[in-house]
Amino acid sequence: MLLLGGPGSKAEEIGKAMAARYGVIFVSARELLHAASLKPDRTGKMAKQFIDKGSAEEAPENIVGPLVLQRLMTEEVRMRGFVLAGFPSTESHVQYLTAHSVWVRDAVLLDLADDLATRREIGRAHV
Repeated sequence: MLLLGGPGSKAEEIGKAMAARYGVIFVSARELLHAASLKPDRTGKMAKQFIDKGSAEEAPENIVGPLVLQRLMTEEVRMRGFVLAGFPSTESHVQYLTAHSVWVRDAVLLDLADDLATRREIGRAHV
């Protein structure tokens, strides 16, 4: 299942709760990118740039795509299923998944009014 939501939608929190409720694995593109950013290899250095800027959702598919694919192909995820948050977030991300034959059965869009999203983002910036 894909969980799609813009800034302030709390997709990560909702995704974790959904995964726990349905006994599937929560896969966070942001968490995968953060884990990669801690490694001293080429991917880690590129991932770190997006993590440091606070813009993980803007990471291009050639950085975050392989991280997501690697996680989705693990035996645990293949056996139990998944809720994926944070990817795809752009058209090129969707094309990347399609090119790698990743198909999902369901997607949930967390639609948020602009004023609520703005209030949440302002509040998060002051934490």
